Amino acid sequence: MVHLVNALHLRPSDFMGTTDSFVTATLLQDDLPLHCFHSPWVANNNDPRYDFSRKIGLPLQPDLSANWTLVLKVFDYQLECNELLGQVTIPLNALLASPGTWHNQTH
Repeated sequence: MVHLVNALHLRPSDFMGTTDSFVTATLLQDDLPLHCFHSPWVANNNDPRYDFSRKIGLPLQPDLSANWTLVLKVFDYQLECNELLGQVTIPLNALLASPGTWHNQTH
C-alpha cells in the first residue's frame, strides 16, 4: 500500500503564483515498471494535501535479490503539457526485508 499524504512548499508555476499538482507513483523491479498510478490533482495550492492511497502489485514474497524501487514525481497540471516540479526515488529492498513506515521530509 502506498499512501501519499502531502507536499510542502511547491514552486509556484502558474501565473497566479500557485500550482495545480498531482503525484505519479511507479513501482519498478530491476528498472522495469510493474505498477503505475497517479493521485487526483489539487488546484491552486503550493502545500497540497493528497491523502490518497493505492494498493500496488507487489508479490507476497518479493524476490529480495531484485532491485525494487518506488519513483514519485510531482507535476503541475497544464492543459498543453504537465510540468515536472520534482521527484524522489525510494529504494524498497530495505523496507521489504523489514516492513514498516517510511516517510521523507525533503526541503
